[in-house]
Amino acid sequence: MMELSDCVLYGITPPKLGHTAERYEEIKGIQQQRIHGIQPDALIIYDIQDESSRTNVERPFPFVETVQPEVYASELLVDSSISPIIYKSIGKLNAIEFQDWLVDLKTKHIVLVGSPSSNNLPTLQLGEAYEIARSVRKDLQIGGIVIPERHQLKGDEHLRLLAKMEAGCSYFISQCVYSIESTLNLLSDYQWSCKQNGIKMAPIIFTLTPCASEQTLQFMKWLGINVPKWIIHQLMQSENMLQTSLELCSNLADHLIDFCTNHQIPFGFNIESVSIRKQEIDASVALFHAIQSKMLMNKEKDLVFIERNQY
Repeated sequence: MMELSDCVLYGITPPKLGHTAERYEEIKGIQQQRIHGIQPDALIIYDIQDESSRTNVERPFPFVETVQPEVYASELLVDSSISPIIYKSIGKLNAIEFQDWLVDLKTKHIVLVGSPSSNNLPTLQLGEAYEIARSVRKDLQIGGIVIPERHQLKGDEHLRLLAKMEAGCSYFISQCVYSIESTLNLLSDYQWSCKQNGIKMAPIIFTLTPCASEQTLQFMKWLGINVPKWIIHQLMQSENMLQTSLELCSNLADHLIDFCTNHQIPFGFNIESVSIRKQEIDASVALFHAIQSKMLMNKEKDLVFIERNQY
């Protein structure tokens, strides 16, 4: 099984449906070149779903269905040693359809995503999907979603993590993080609860994304990402919003690395761009390299600490 602690992942969205064969191959080629250049520990491929039922606010970018992530992974990584982590939205599937999907699935790493809104009545509940996945594919490494902002509102996200771990999740990937306070509160409650109950903590992968425009910022807020007011003001007043957002993400990573290392919480990072603008995609690559360097330095620092304490 792939080790997801101390990792740096990269997240992408498959091409939209409806492209010509030539344009599809062009997009695939560009993404292959980018992925080859950064060599992430694993590649997250998202399953995009229409989340308009989650809010009454109009979506800043129109929703267009994309190629199924497992299909795209098989074509994108055909000659690559990089493992894909496939997101799967299970809300529109029934139990038999999901079981068939699992049987045909080539990868061993998935993240199951439930309905975007409690207003929706999915055919297949997330808990049932975990049970089916464990039964049908015992070789799977199943991941879950963690939302630090939800912890700020309800104070029980750490309990959701423990319940998902009991259901079979062995790692978690966060929604994009910009609020350090809600994230650290969640981590503290998670670490404390695991310690109190004698439970080994599962790795938490923190998602970071750059932001270069007011439209991207609005889209992030529409997705439910909690961007604190002081950060919004800092971004909007900046002469270079993209550079400012990269500095904010870098500082956020430093806080998370220090906290998780000091509290012995297994962790990693996932870098993505929520925008399809080249400027922001290029910035996500730069951010990936920066975070990769931070993680390497932290690992080397830990090795020095261990060596010194052996004598």
